[in-house]
Amino acid sequence: MQNFVRTVLSAGFVATAIAFGAADLSGQELAASEAQAFLGSWSVAINAEGQTFVMDVAIEDEQGSVAAEVASELGTSRVERVSRSGENLVLRYSFNYQGQAVPVTMTLVPAADGLNANVDFADGMYVTTGKGTRK
Repeated sequence: MQNFVRTVLSAGFVATAIAFGAADLSGQELAASEAQAFLGSWSVAINAEGQTFVMDVAIEDEQGSVAAEVASELGTSRVERVSRSGENLVLRYSFNYQGQAVPVTMTLVPAADGLNANVDFADGMYVTTGKGTRK
């Protein structure tokens, strides 16, 4: 996991994190009715430099809007922005690593056996894929 985090925090990351932190993530809320297939608890296993890295993703209906949280060994993060891209659900959030905000975009793609996940750390510094299964 140390190599994975080092890769994410490679050259140029600090400027990316600062720019991400200053961005306006308020946007419009996504109605829960637009994300019914995604609601619930998921275990998303991604490939991190040949190792499996698991993130627990909770997607809920919070007073008619989608709310989400991602938890892993790196901590728990509230998803700042949830949107749709076609049939896919896009989660944007950041996690804190040694005082630095690391931006993440996780795209969840419906699949017959759960979800496929495309995960982008630090605006393209590290991009990987994985599988999500309902818990």
